[in-house]
Amino acid sequence: MYQVRNEILRKARESPLHFNGRRVLIFPDYTTAVAKKRATFGRVKKELHSCPGVKFGLLFPATLQITLPSGTSHKFEDPDAALDFVEKNIKSVVAPDSDAWRNQVVYTGLVFSEVSRGIRAISRSLFATHVIGQHQPML
Repeated sequence: MYQVRNEILRKARESPLHFNGRRVLIFPDYTTAVAKKRATFGRVKKELHSCPGVKFGLLFPATLQITLPSGTSHKFEDPDAALDFVEKNIKSVVAPDSDAWRNQVVYTGLVFSEVSRGIRAISRSLFATHVIGQHQPML
């Protein structure tokens, strides 16, 4: 029975499973002790959701792996140590609520709609030049 369970979990990780045209998600059961230990990382995970470019996940049984935008990974078995690391090393650097983030956005001076308009103008110009053979000034 245990081998069948492992085979199903392995196949679910390799490719999506479908039943009657709908995707089926399969998750392993955890013992009560493991589930409680994994739940202790909830606050840290909530903080990490607001950190752009930072990837994270819980490894079995209860180890939080954080991968920074630079590609550097850190593993934590203690949720308090993980939260301390996030607050001191990540939130202060990449938090969207920080003044540095606001200044970076203001410094670029580009709002999404302005960037989008610029891309459309360049696309029209390139299309006209290469496909139609006419040169149109960028707007």
